[in-house]
Amino acid sequence: MGGFRLAKVRYIPVSIATRKVQYKDKYLFDIVLSTEEKLTQTRIVESEMVKMEPEIDRQDATTMNREIMLMLLRDIHSVDLCFVFESDKACSNMGLWAHRVILSRYNGFENAIQMACKDLSSASEDMASLTIGDGDSSKSSTTKRDADILGPLLIPIKKFNLATFCVLLRYIYTGEVRLSVEADKHTLSTNESTLVVESIVSKRKESVRWHPLGSDSPWKFKDVTWGELLLAADFYGVKDLRLLSEKKVISAISKSTVVETLFTIGTQFDKIKGFALDYIVDDMAALFPKGENPFAPYKNHPEYDEMLVELIHRKANL
Repeated sequence: MGGFRLAKVRYIPVSIATRKVQYKDKYLFDIVLSTEEKLTQTRIVESEMVKMEPEIDRQDATTMNREIMLMLLRDIHSVDLCFVFESDKACSNMGLWAHRVILSRYNGFENAIQMACKDLSSASEDMASLTIGDGDSSKSSTTKRDADILGPLLIPIKKFNLATFCVLLRYIYTGEVRLSVEADKHTLSTNESTLVVESIVSKRKESVRWHPLGSDSPWKFKDVTWGELLLAADFYGVKDLRLLSEKKVISAISKSTVVETLFTIGTQFDKIKGFALDYIVDDMAALFPKGENPFAPYKNHPEYDEMLVELIHRKANL
């Protein structure tokens, strides 16, 4: 290697054995300035470099963390929370499992978990009251029963389907959005009959059938839409996913979808509603040809009149 100039007077030659100071794609060495001819203390760079632990690439660490979370997402031994989907008839006997500690970071899930805990505590107290006065053996049996009940929590879901929840959980665990559900990446279970509170709290987790939809299963979930994901993310307080989903819904608006978007998801999200109305105003001639009213299919919608009035106001203010 070359040298450097001191105080603009002269160059001091420096010689460094690069092979001894090279670490990965960098050179690591110290430059010590001294008025003494010989240094009283030297540093053996090469031997210290051998002791240095290799750095973990940030991208590799992210990949490693994601793989760990994917393992947790389908681990039957650590899950302690089961969602069942009452309104999803195709999956009424199926449960989707997760971890309380991971989901409780979000207000919507935390509230649902607290409510489920209260329900199980009440069920435990009712069961214990039935055994009072039956003798010591009955009390001992009830205690064991209570321990079983206060295990996995069951939360019925009415507003969303199983596929949407799979996509939501995968995002929470890994930060990835996959609108096409891979069933084998989730902890799913089935019972012979519909999963209701009695059937899940009266059985151990080992008694249900795990991972019924493997990668070779012919049965597949329907892809989830950004609108469905937006509603779920908003309901459970997953703010970053809500923002992402909202942007995706807006970017997908077109002539063929703008009116439907306005009267469906636009009624719940002001930003989407405003964008849809502006889109219609900007292309009013194409969307409202003579003698046609694209709003007509929604004339019984509770916000039909309000949308029409706001559209007229926006057009008038151009």
